[in-house]
Amino acid sequence: MIAHVFANKYLLRILAIICLILGIREGAHFLTQPSDEISLLNEIGVWGFFLSLSFLVFRLLASVGMWIKAKWGAPLTLIIIIVEFALFFLSPLQFYISTVGISIRIVLVLGLIVYFAIIYLAWRKSVHH
Repeated sequence: MIAHVFANKYLLRILAIICLILGIREGAHFLTQPSDEISLLNEIGVWGFFLSLSFLVFRLLASVGMWIKAKWGAPLTLIIIIVEFALFFLSPLQFYISTVGISIRIVLVLGLIVYFAIIYLAWRKSVHH
């Protein structure tokens, strides 16, 4: 029961803050391109830029969903990260994720797995008792 309270009260908010920081960090990367370097649009192409920007918007939306404890916040975050990893590792499309971004995404996935496991175990305990 204590783990369930921790997951609902603190873990989801911590994950929401991490997701928000990741979204703000990526947004800053899109907005602060120096003029002497090759622009990000030229580097990753129109589709890569569009996908990265779409994931950024969905990530910010998902972080708000997790903060307000909406049922769709955590699953949306997990889906976004899975699709990003699939595109990054399997797609021939140029898709930008930094090394720090990959490590933050891994931390988010592990945190979400722990959150879903705690919620599932609490649900299972309440159903069977």
